[in-house]
Formats: sequence, C-alpha cells, structure tokens
Amino acid sequence: MRKDIRDLGDITDISKFNSMLKVLSSQSGQLLNVASLARETSISEPTLHKYLSLLEETFILKRVTPYSHSPSVEISKNPKIFFLDSGLQALLWLGDFPSTILGNIFETNVYSELVKHYGRESIHFWRTKSGQEIDFILERGSSLTPIEAKTNFGQYHARTLTQFSTRYHSLPGIVVAIDGEPTSTHTLYPWEI
Repeated sequence: MRKDIRDLGDITDISKFNSMLKVLSSQSGQLLNVASLARETSISEPTLHKYLSLLEETFILKRVTPYSHSPSVEISKNPKIFFLDSGLQALLWLGDFPSTILGNIFETNVYSELVKHYGRESIHFWRTKSGQEIDFILERGSSLTPIEAKTNFGQYHARTLTQFSTRYHSLPGIVVAIDGEPTSTHTLYPWEI
C-alpha cells in the first residue's frame, strides 16, 4: 500500500508519510486537527492536505463531517478521521492485530460496516461544545438515525441519543456493541447493522 500510494502521490519523504500514517491510525475515530498533525509529523499543512486527499481517493481513510443544524452550538469545523479497514488501522498503529477489541478499532469497524451498507456520504457524527457526542449520524434523505458504537452493551447510556432524537426528530437511536447481550430492538451486534 505504501509503495503504491508513494508512486501515485509523488511522495518524496516516505519516512514522514509513514509517520503520518501511524499517527492517523492511532487517531481513527477522533477529531482531525491538521495543525497538530503537522507539528507532530513535521509535514507542512498544505502537504498534509494533499496526503489526506490522496488517502481518501485511494479508499484508505475518510474525513467524516459533523452533522449540524446549529453551528453556534455544535462544533462544525473539524472532521473526524476514519480508516476504512480496521485491520489495516491495527497493523499501522500497533504493528499487529490486538488480542482484545480496542474501542477505536471497534468504532472504525462499525464505520466500515455503515459505509458498506449506506455509502460514505451518508455518515456524519454529532458533537456539541458542551461535550455531548454521538459516534455516527446516518442521514438518508430527511431521515436521521443516531448510532453509538460501544465495545460492551453495558457501556450504553441513553441520555445523549434521546436528546439528539428529541432535538432533531430522528429515528430512535441504535447502539452497536460486540460484548454482552442486546437489551432491545435498538441494540445490535455489528453484523446486524
């Protein structure tokens, strides 16, 4: 992958590019801060934007935009970054496949499943300045579905999903997890998405 992308993108400093991939893989599912990434990798911001576009065009990762109807209340500038393959993410980040399921790798896996079923442009996230956050907002036409990804069904708290559903008149929220037992029709395993 690195060789193909290096050749496609005319990347001259492959060690900095590899360093960027490692940092991005550890941040999958988090807000992207290009200025911070530039400092950490010693890559200029214009070059980082070029690399990020290249990685999106080659289906390695995706910048996921926030869902917002009220930019003064919700954070609407920084996208989240997601790898499209959680196995690739794990290998770049950890150098191996983890023996236990890590939260951000699981969230990346859920994102990948949503992309397979609904397409990359249908998926957003929601985050307010006060810290409320929902992992994914699935937007299909005028229909919204808030989705939380948790490694364990027991980690789920309905408050934020309920607040989002009330504010935006969305469909009931869904919790996707891998450990524990589903407790309702709105709690699913990843393969049930």
